[in-house]
Amino acid sequence: MTIYSAGVPVQGRMWKDGLEKLGHEVYLINNWDFYDWNSFDYIIFMQRGKLLRDYVDIFKQYEHVKLVSAPIIDFWKSFTRFKLTCRYFGSHRFRIYNTYHDFYKARNDFAFYLVRSKFESNFLIKGMNIPAEKVFILPLSFRTNIEDAKDIDMSAKEPFCFFAGRLTSWGKNVGRLVEAAVKYNIPLVLAGTITEVNGQKWLDNLLNGHENIKYVGRLSDTELYDYYRRARVLALPSLVEGVGMVALEAAIFGCDVVLTNLGAPKEYFNNMVTLVNPYNIDEIGLGIKEMLGGKTFQPQLRDYILRTNNMDTCMKALENVLLENL
Repeated sequence: MTIYSAGVPVQGRMWKDGLEKLGHEVYLINNWDFYDWNSFDYIIFMQRGKLLRDYVDIFKQYEHVKLVSAPIIDFWKSFTRFKLTCRYFGSHRFRIYNTYHDFYKARNDFAFYLVRSKFESNFLIKGMNIPAEKVFILPLSFRTNIEDAKDIDMSAKEPFCFFAGRLTSWGKNVGRLVEAAVKYNIPLVLAGTITEVNGQKWLDNLLNGHENIKYVGRLSDTELYDYYRRARVLALPSLVEGVGMVALEAAIFGCDVVLTNLGAPKEYFNNMVTLVNPYNIDEIGLGIKEMLGGKTFQPQLRDYILRTNNMDTCMKALENVLLENL
């Protein structure tokens, strides 16, 4: 069974699988294969990346092919800072490189933009002056097969909080989540990857002496779904988060969600989550305690996500945009 990881490849694989089910031919492009570029209708650029402008310059010579951006913008600072970052912080003049600057320089070469939220669209429209009619909001689907999330027994839920993600990424805010669990004696299970060289040592020191918190490593999908089924709460108090795919997944397995109040993720849950300031340990801890103590948005949350963020609905919306703009 495939183990999906970072958000960009997850989104790319989901779009490929979904469009293929609708009868379209889709490729995940890599540098080791040869392609007949003139046979393509679209080339969709996921994320930004250091080679964006180079690839755009190459592909824009094929006049039949439309270039489309699905940029993944999870900028956490102000529109003013975003504008400055795009326009100047990355130019040779300032000798500071960033992918937003390259993205900004290539902005006029894209036929249109595919974004995941209103939050993301605002950065393009207000921050980069992209015409609103060129920006299409397409919420992501959960990647889980609905069959895997059937027959959820809410009475079988266990009183613990679960987290899955890149533990050593500063944006995931695991340090404050652990501090909240320690302060409020919350049973917490952490799962996911450790990428930094000294990440395991950092995590060991963080958890040392706290028996209410355990790390279970990187999980297969089968193992992950088992934790979703058992956990009463999924916590995602991120400092930076584009969508929060893990929260969508957990919700359809019957978990209640404690979610960051920053950025786009809250758009996906129709006010049926507990929002917290991710910089405030007390808000995180009390939010989780309240959900573990009996407050719930289930099964209404599960039903809402299954109805609005299933693969068929989201892929049909993507297909419609692509067909209408050929």
